[in-house]
Amino acid sequence: MGVIRFALALSVVFWHIRGAPFHLMNAAVAVTLFFIISGFYMAMVINEKYASDEPEHWIRMFYIARFWRLYPPYLVMLIVMLFWSWPTNAPSPFFSRLPMSALDQAALIFSNLFLFGQDVHQFLVRVRVENAGPQFLLNFVHRANLILLQDNMMAIGHAWSLAAEAMFYLVAPFFVRSVRRTMILLAAALAFRFSLLEILGQRSGIWGYYFFPGAVCMFLMGSVAYHLRKMIPRTDLHATVGRAALAGFAVWFVSLSIINGVLMESPADWSIDQPKFWVLYITFAASIPFIFEATKRSLLDREIGELSYPLYLVHGLVVGLVYYRWTGPQGVVPDAWAAVAFSIIAAYAMRQLVEIPIEKWRNNIASLRATPSAQLKTSPAAP
Repeated sequence: MGVIRFALALSVVFWHIRGAPFHLMNAAVAVTLFFIISGFYMAMVINEKYASDEPEHWIRMFYIARFWRLYPPYLVMLIVMLFWSWPTNAPSPFFSRLPMSALDQAALIFSNLFLFGQDVHQFLVRVRVENAGPQFLLNFVHRANLILLQDNMMAIGHAWSLAAEAMFYLVAPFFVRSVRRTMILLAAALAFRFSLLEILGQRSGIWGYYFFPGAVCMFLMGSVAYHLRKMIPRTDLHATVGRAALAGFAVWFVSLSIINGVLMESPADWSIDQPKFWVLYITFAASIPFIFEATKRSLLDREIGELSYPLYLVHGLVVGLVYYRWTGPQGVVPDAWAAVAFSIIAAYAMRQLVEIPIEKWRNNIASLRATPSAQLKTSPAAP
């Protein structure tokens, strides 16, 4: 799975290079596939690690683990972005009193610091900019303070998807242990998305992407895929099926990216719900458990995959440096590759300087906590 995660993150990098002479996958589709992967992984780790044998306080342990995985790299990137924007005197809820209520500014600071709410903010920004929503919501966003609903109010603009991830982490422990509950929720989420897009006529590139209740079905598809794979007999064939699926994905991804210049391009209305997209979502979700089975023992695949999160975090700053601070010409192949290469280098640095030390520190803490109990069990004097 690591190579696929990296390819999806790389697609987002290319997508955000304005005037890039080529792209990989449509970034909205790549993020949607990330949501499916996240749904699979959360169902797997909850069922096979945290909730296995019903340990005490397993939900709290799951939340703590998700916090340490998601938050330290984000916080480091947030601090870097705040220093980046400070000399520009751009409006920021951190550095000056903005012309809005103190409560609104506090809410912006909270979302920037703790992620939660960034997806809601981005959703409302897109509703206002695209004028896409029911009349009552359009009236609300157009009456709202225009400074409040600006993209630059969030220091890391693309971190809204991390807020969606965090929302799923928050609710996942309460249903992904049960295949029945997960499938019922998936059916309800799909029905809700269908109602939003087909009956109410909302735009899927907004209401099925930035709006968490409209996008949660993608997480649930990954969770259902985890449960359904466990029901399939002949587990000895799972890795073989996974290798075939991975090879097929690679051929499809590379060849069509080269032929078309961009993979799964959206129409002018940003729709990501045409039949071709759903064929991809369903096929991808069904393939994930088998691809994981085929690659789970590969240390190289895992290390490549671990770069996907820091790459997603850092690429916005690097692209900004190349094209805005250093005024690299848009549409030039070497400059595009330079932005991508520097983004990967920065992601590797984030991985080595932040994520790995945090992981080692957590492992050491866990070992120290486990040692007294282990000694107590093996001591001759233990009662």
